[in-house]
Amino acid sequence: EDTMEVEEFLKEAAVMKEIKHPNLVQLLGVCTREPPFYIITEFMTYGNLLDYLRECNRQEVNAVVLLYMATQISSAMEYLEKKNFIH
Repeated sequence: EDTMEVEEFLKEAAVMKEIKHPNLVQLLGVCTREPPFYIITEFMTYGNLLDYLRECNRQEVNAVVLLYMATQISSAMEYLEKKNFIH
């Protein structure tokens, strides 16, 4: 079972390595010397989008900002679809 988990981890890392888009978090590397293994990504100043939206100042993140975010998300999702990657 552990071997399968390691194989799945390495498969996911290999896929993430190939995904490059300005609206997706970039994989920088993986650490597999010994468990636990880690995926190292670029730093996200505000953390993940869900937490950011839950904690943001609602006056700063207005409808215009949300629409802009939606276009960025849609651009990234279109890219993933073209790569046949299911998210």
